[in-house]
Amino acid sequence: MRTVGGDRGSFTAELAAGLPALLLLLLAGLTAVNAVSAQAGCLHAAREAALAAARG
Repeated sequence: MRTVGGDRGSFTAELAAGLPALLLLLLAGLTAVNAVSAQAGCLHAAREAALAAARG
């Protein structure tokens, strides 16, 4: 038999507290992946430009 009061609603409270933190971590990870991808693209473009300049 359940007691009145107790843990009622604790899952909802934990979800409400934890979901924004989880979404923030996901956003931070996606931002980091995007930054690394942009850096790799810039590095590739710089190599291509240096190679084109060396060829004349």
